[in-house]
Amino acid sequence: RCGAEQRAAALEAVAALERAGDDAASPPATSPLLNGAWRVVWTDAPPPSNGALGPFVGEAIQSIDLRARSYDNELRLFGGAVEVVLRATWEVDSDAQWTVLFQNVRVSLVGRQVLLKRFEGRNAREWLMTRVADDFRVVRARVAAGAALGQTPFTAGAASEGRAGEVPAGEYVTFYMERV
Repeated sequence: RCGAEQRAAALEAVAALERAGDDAASPPATSPLLNGAWRVVWTDAPPPSNGALGPFVGEAIQSIDLRARSYDNELRLFGGAVEVVLRATWEVDSDAQWTVLFQNVRVSLVGRQVLLKRFEGRNAREWLMTRVADDFRVVRARVAAGAALGQTPFTAGAASEGRAGEVPAGEYVTFYMERV
């Protein structure tokens, strides 16, 4: 959580990383570099995507399995005593975009599962991978994608700038992640 000036500075720093990308790299949506665990270091997304659940702030990790085309978004609170895990799969839409399909959410307390909720129908979001490197990546999630696909959209998001012509301002929330 930060003020408007800090948020603008963070978005500009992320946009600079996007502009400095290696155009010779494999397409970001299918890059082998995506595989593995990533810590959300900064985002302007609302809870729980930002690592918070109510007043509690934890660690947000995304673990990607390219072979299975699935990932887990893990929110760990109180040193891992409470874990909330969102399981999703994806479809590759383009060299840089996925349609993410949410499968279920699981809540565990001290290692014991206390809730498993499976999503009915097509609960989806759109992701734009704007930079993938060995040790960090940048993902933009379309703010209104859920509404366009019949779900509730993100309720907060920043006007964001990315590579010219690729990321329309105000339509995405931004995630900067580092490899775990």
